[in-house]
Amino acid sequence: MAITKSMFAILDEIANIKDKKERMEALRVVCGEKRQLATIIQYTYHPDVEFDLPAGELPTSIWKPALHDDYSATYRIVKTLPNYSIASGVPRKRKEINFAALCETVVAEDVPLLIGMKDKKLPWRKLGENFCKQALPELFPTPTGELKDDEDEE
Repeated sequence: MAITKSMFAILDEIANIKDKKERMEALRVVCGEKRQLATIIQYTYHPDVEFDLPAGELPTSIWKPALHDDYSATYRIVKTLPNYSIASGVPRKRKEINFAALCETVVAEDVPLLIGMKDKKLPWRKLGENFCKQALPELFPTPTGELKDDEDEE
């Protein structure tokens, strides 16, 4: 099945749902159907995921937006994202060069999503860290001192 929307467009639609419970359910459904989108949200807000890249926008002098509408490109690159983390053995300069090249690979509309992921903040206020952690608790560690719903209190 062909992918007909960018990840950015999908999340933008969800962010524009006014009712919080409906927005939460929509995010859960989409992330259940599109595991790569769930991974990007997880990498954005997971406390153990830290990217070894400079903060902020990429200078336009080092990358050019893609001139295609292959929305599947973003889905394909998700498996490479751990290469940009601090835990990766790839030298930082190489990560920076490769990330700029990655941004040239995906549809231009998804680049702000990738920038937000590395900077730990998605481009939508209504899809903030607390909201995503409430909507998708299975993607994040349980805070110390709190029990998961399926654990019994002692």
